[in-house]
Amino acid sequence: MSIYVILLFALSIEKPAVTNNCGINNQSIDLAHQIISHPEQNRKTLKCSALLSEIAQLKAKIIASDLNQNDMTPNEFVVKQGYRFPNYYPLHGNQVEAVAKGSDPLSYLINSDKHRDHVLGLGDFFSLQTEIGIGFFKDEDPATPNQWVVLIAQPWQAPKVRYKMAPPKPVNVKDVCPSGWENSADWQLKRKCEKLDQEANQE
Repeated sequence: MSIYVILLFALSIEKPAVTNNCGINNQSIDLAHQIISHPEQNRKTLKCSALLSEIAQLKAKIIASDLNQNDMTPNEFVVKQGYRFPNYYPLHGNQVEAVAKGSDPLSYLINSDKHRDHVLGLGDFFSLQTEIGIGFFKDEDPATPNQWVVLIAQPWQAPKVRYKMAPPKPVNVKDVCPSGWENSADWQLKRKCEKLDQEANQE
């Protein structure tokens, strides 16, 4: 068997890369599922967003690399990467991001006064958020703790406008026909006004 054939065989049995809307690696996907299925999760609906996962992964790498973001807020960062949330979200604020380090991010987030409400959807504001994305970055240096970024947000939706047909407004004879039309020599005016008068009396 040639080396070429052996190489093709090895590639054919190689495990494919993880692809999932919850994250680009198994660690991210696992944490997303833990948050979604947590017994204290207050949201009725929480689904994974591929875009939020991509943004979270980028942010995790940036935080771990200590790259300067010019003091960009989490909301602003998410918007800059293409995600759109409702207009009442402030641009310069953080209603979407929770970060953690180490090997047990869920425990830290759930027990954190800063992140608990956001992660579990507690309160009227956070309970409306229906999309989640997780980022996980592991540094080559084993001494550097793992970096996690959790993004949970409410996607923008076009307002639902309903048009209700109003019934036609009845025509007032006095608004159309001049006073004394009954004695007018204009037979067309007289005919029109007689018809309008009859319709008004039938209502």
